[in-house]
Amino acid sequence: MNKTYLLLLYTLNLLLGTFVILTFDPKTSIVYAQQLDTNNTETLISTSANDTKANATEGAATKTNVIKTDADKELKYCYKSQFGSFGTDEGQFNRPHDIVFDSKGFLYINDRELNTFQKFSPDGRFISEFGEEGDELGQYRSPYSMAMDSNDNIYVLDRGNDRIVKVDTDGNVLGALYSFNGPWITNEDDDDISENGDVSGFASPEAMAIDKNGNFYLTDTGNDRVIKFDKNFKYVSQFGQEGKGPGQFDHPHGIGIDSKGNIYINTLNEPRIQKFTNDGKFIKEWGTNGTGPGQLTTPLEHLKVDSKDRVFIVDSASNPRVQVFDSDGKLLTQFGKWGVGNGE
Repeated sequence: MNKTYLLLLYTLNLLLGTFVILTFDPKTSIVYAQQLDTNNTETLISTSANDTKANATEGAATKTNVIKTDADKELKYCYKSQFGSFGTDEGQFNRPHDIVFDSKGFLYINDRELNTFQKFSPDGRFISEFGEEGDELGQYRSPYSMAMDSNDNIYVLDRGNDRIVKVDTDGNVLGALYSFNGPWITNEDDDDISENGDVSGFASPEAMAIDKNGNFYLTDTGNDRVIKFDKNFKYVSQFGQEGKGPGQFDHPHGIGIDSKGNIYINTLNEPRIQKFTNDGKFIKEWGTNGTGPGQLTTPLEHLKVDSKDRVFIVDSASNPRVQVFDSDGKLLTQFGKWGVGNGE
């Protein structure tokens, strides 16, 4: 079964309150590393599917921004479908913020405003929900993002509670971690559940990525650092400090890892992306402030790296678009614009 890439875009419109999840299919709507003539670049792709309980809709794909590379090849993303609406019922969202897939193609979406998680089938049908607001295990305060390991365990970055929570695909809590050298807490009565107040404790963790060897990398945002754990979640190392120079951070936000283990990190308050080796050595950075192609508009949102080592970055709400770079920072394409229509 072909995997469909799902990119979660959060758009806040004070008047309309529009919340959608957009899908882009690599088989039908991404044209990559292929010579195209001018007729083919105009080709539109449409799909059809049954409406779901989550108000799924399908529409004709639209031509998006196309940027030619030096080899005169094109990378194009076209709108395919969407599901979801504003609300608190099944299949609805208030502030959807991240998304992960399990090995069977089911998808999990966190709502950082409602402190809930919803599970959907690969075709967007609502399956189940878990989570509520609070400090106890099974409760969350602004769950910011998620990561999924090879065993279908979900790691929730519970930012408001300064912890990582490990759950199964049904939402059952398998443990919570409050510091990089502490134990996984599985019982509310455990004395270690309170914050220890030392430098090992997390402060507003926001994102996590997992490399091909199973190592975990965490943006410990409040401490302006990145923490590395091995595949058994044992502490390995950390890097970064507050600042605006190479290897420094002002609110490290999104993180992604390429096939070679290189780490890409964007900060919320700076228009740049930094690239590091897997042991935290600075390699390079790119980005300048602005709204033109290749420029970045703060506050920057999520960053992801796909299987072809392409770096995706979501610009701020004032310039709502997704830009795609290669691993050296060369702009490949961009898509999205302000609006409430398909693909906007």
